Amino acid sequence: MALVLKSTVTVLDGCYGFSFIDSTGDYSVDNPGGYGAPNIATTDVATSTISVYPPNSTIPYVFYFEWDKFFPYNYTLATLTKPDGTIVDILADVSSLSFPFSVGNEFIIKETYLDYEDNTSIIDGAWTINYEIVDESENIYMTNSYQLTTCGACCCIQKLFINLPDCGCDDGYFRTAQLADAYLKSAIYSANMGYMERAQKNIDKANEICSGNCKSC
Repeated sequence: MALVLKSTVTVLDGCYGFSFIDSTGDYSVDNPGGYGAPNIATTDVATSTISVYPPNSTIPYVFYFEWDKFFPYNYTLATLTKPDGTIVDILADVSSLSFPFSVGNEFIIKETYLDYEDNTSIIDGAWTINYEIVDESENIYMTNSYQLTTCGACCCIQKLFINLPDCGCDDGYFRTAQLADAYLKSAIYSANMGYMERAQKNIDKANEICSGNCKSC
């Protein structure tokens, strides 16, 4: 069985970007697609690339890596190519890390890499994160992950419910909060089932409903 590349991507608290690890693991009876004989070893990998597609975008932010081919396999080249073609050297940010990214050795895809100000939540929506490695024989292995970010809608909907009129006289405000919350939940459930297009439509709808009622999120 050939290597089965895997990745695990987690949305950071506050939606300040993502945490990325290569979760392929080592070859074993229980993990026949892992690194090591009879598959390629981590030492056989020449380069890795992480491509991050924002919601509704076909042009990614591309992170490219090369590393020493001896222990501890520290990175020697790390670049970010932005959608406008700008290339940024990010080696200083990963110089203490090694291939492959792993638990305790994660690659943090910071919001500033994605053209947001520091400590700013990235946009709500369905993000696609593609991961690719190329071995010394130029064989390519790929996998992808989809992540739904919801911090903007969650903040807004929380405030809608917090600010419900205490007189019980404004059913319209209550229905607005309920409807926005329903679309948010539908987006989350859709993403959990892998229906990312529907998740995108529903998170957009939640934010549309919220936008006229919550201006501070």
